[in-house]
Parts: sequence; C-alpha cells; structure tokens
Amino acid sequence: MPKRLSPQQVQRFHGDGFLAPVRVLSEEQTDHYRGCLEAFETRYPQHVAKLDVKAYLLCPWVNELVRLASILDVIEDLIGPNVLCASSYFRVKQPDGRSHAGWHQDGKYIRLEPDLILIIVAFNEHTTQNGCLRFIPGSHRWGYLNHSETNPDPHSILDRQQHITDAFDDSAAVNVLLKPGEMSIHQPAMVHSSAPNCSKHRRIAWIADYLPTHARAPVGHRQVAMLVRGVDEYHHFEADPVPSGEASSEALAAWKRSVDMTAATIYEGSEAKPLAYR
Repeated sequence: MPKRLSPQQVQRFHGDGFLAPVRVLSEEQTDHYRGCLEAFETRYPQHVAKLDVKAYLLCPWVNELVRLASILDVIEDLIGPNVLCASSYFRVKQPDGRSHAGWHQDGKYIRLEPDLILIIVAFNEHTTQNGCLRFIPGSHRWGYLNHSETNPDPHSILDRQQHITDAFDDSAAVNVLLKPGEMSIHQPAMVHSSAPNCSKHRRIAWIADYLPTHARAPVGHRQVAMLVRGVDEYHHFEADPVPSGEASSEALAAWKRSVDMTAATIYEGSEAKPLAYR
C-alpha cells in the first residue's frame, strides 16, 4: 500500500518517466530552508560552489532535508523501504537571461544498476520565465542518447556542459511548473532541459538522488552514499558520515573524500571537473 502516492501516480511516474508536482514542504519549511541556504552563502562564500555536490556532507540542515518523511514516503512508494541518498545539491539559476541546461539525460554519467531516481524541490516558484524544467514524457524509454561535451557552453549550469547530439522530437515537451515546496521526480534516462532565467530573481532548485540499497556501481568503482531509511544488507557503497557542523573541518574533509570517489566514476574519460572544484 503506497504511503504518499496513489496507484495512479505511481503508474504515471513509470509511464511518463516523471511525476510533478508533489507537495513535500510547507510554506514555513520552505522559508526556513531557503533561509539556511542564504545564511550559508553569506557566512561561507568560499564554500558556496561546494553546494553543487554532496551538500548533505557540509550542512546539517541539508542532511535533515534528505531524511524528511514527507520526501522519503514518496521515494519508498517508488523504490522500496531501504533507501540510500547518493547526493544532494543546489542548482541556482541566476537572472541573467543566459544560464540554462541543454537537453540531457542525468543517468548517462551516473552509471548505477539499477538507476537512481532524482527529485527537484522548488525553494521559490519555478516558471517558464525563470527557466523551469522541461521534460519529454516517455523519453526515458528511448535508451541513452549520444551526448557531447565539445564546444563547452559557459552559460550551461551542468558540470560537463553536456548536451544530446542525436536527433529527437521535442514537440511533446512539457513545462514543469512548481510552487515553493513542491517537488518533481524523474527517472535518470528522462530527456530534459531548462531555458534561461529571464526574470528578475534567481531560480533556486534543491536536488537529491535516491536509490535502493541493492543498487551497484560499475565494476571496479567504489562509490559513497548515505543510508536514509531502512536497512542496508548489501553494503555496496561506502557510508557517507553525518556532518559534524556546517562547513566544519571534519565536514570539509569528508566532503572532499566523497566527491573525489564519486567524480572518479562520473567524470571518467572526461576533461571536465565538478563545478565544486572550480
């Protein structure tokens, strides 16, 4: 029996490859966590770029976010009761009329078996004007298309500035409009993009990657994740620690170790580096 989603919503997620919107934060919670982000940006400007990956290792409040029952109940409905979180990060799109994400598939580089699922929670309203996500329903069944990192786009918010080079039909694409505190969920093979932010305010998206404990990384690679619900009887991933404090020396060291291990897989064969390293 699903905890949060109806059978129809579960069916829609598997059929379309995504589901939105799902309310997971109240107005008060959204204001609180957005305030935590803004306070971190003010206190630790030298570490803001690190929020691009594994933010739950730097901030106790992000560690709290990835464990919220309102989110995990939805995740459990889709992948079962034993859940790992592989990363949590922010994508902040500035109101410059240029920052965007080209058409891409997240799972092209994540390389887990079975794949994880990704959530995006709006910390402010996501509209067509400020560059909301665009999904092509059913595109998760196309398989992984060819991507290119050549001719890097300095205005891409993606780490590798990657974009799909195969021809495909985007005429059925839909805009994913979210109110603050609402979430979208998508499968890693979903073809998606987001247009430039042409509003007067930045668009703030908080993202987390969840997977079942029986998932595996490619042979020869060891990855790191955090158990956030249930039990892990497989131990395919090394365990990420709970942060000792916001941007503490211990948290920074744990962040560096975990990101190095993750990057060895995701950036294998690429000259690109995580935005957090730049």
